[in-house]
Amino acid sequence: MPFERVWLPRFQAVNRSLRLVDTGAGIARQRMAAHHHEHSAGDSDDHADHNEAILDPHIWLSPPLVLQQARTIWIALSEVDPAHASLYAANFRAFVNEIAELDTRVRDLLAPVGNERAFMVFHPAWGYFASAYGLEQWPVELEGKEPKAAELQEIIERARTRRVRVVFVQPQFAKRSAETIAQAIGARLVTLDPLAEAWADNLLQAAAGIRAALLPPT
Repeated sequence: MPFERVWLPRFQAVNRSLRLVDTGAGIARQRMAAHHHEHSAGDSDDHADHNEAILDPHIWLSPPLVLQQARTIWIALSEVDPAHASLYAANFRAFVNEIAELDTRVRDLLAPVGNERAFMVFHPAWGYFASAYGLEQWPVELEGKEPKAAELQEIIERARTRRVRVVFVQPQFAKRSAETIAQAIGARLVTLDPLAEAWADNLLQAAAGIRAALLPPT
């Protein structure tokens, strides 16, 4: 994250022997998703071009990518503390099993979902999770900003056409636009917190929430 990188030179200035390890090294980053709308001939595409340059930082919401991060951490710890390399290796193997179990449980939860696999969120934090499990997130905001009135109306019409029943929000962002959409189409607001501390349980809750949002009402 940019705000984190600002601090790195200061940390190294205090401790010259400090080793910095990028746990996201080797992970292909996705562009942040944005809501899609039709352009008229005179529309500017500047905001769309700018949005394409923004990479999604939320790699911790994908179990397969977290496993890659764990591998990077395991290797780095083994290099700086070789005396305990066997312990780090054992812990990594145990974590591999935990990730495999979590991945299976998430897939089982989402298995009943049919062909309509797009879910509406305010902030596009769930792109890597969606990619891992054959889903598509449909965000309301654009580059951290709420949609303008015309864009909001277009989103409402699309949501009504696709019979969206749930709009996902997160505690870190205002809900005004999401509330407007939900009220207009008769949908519910459901909270998904990408920063929840109970990581595995949170992903299971997210999968269950998305499943409930996408399955036809009984």
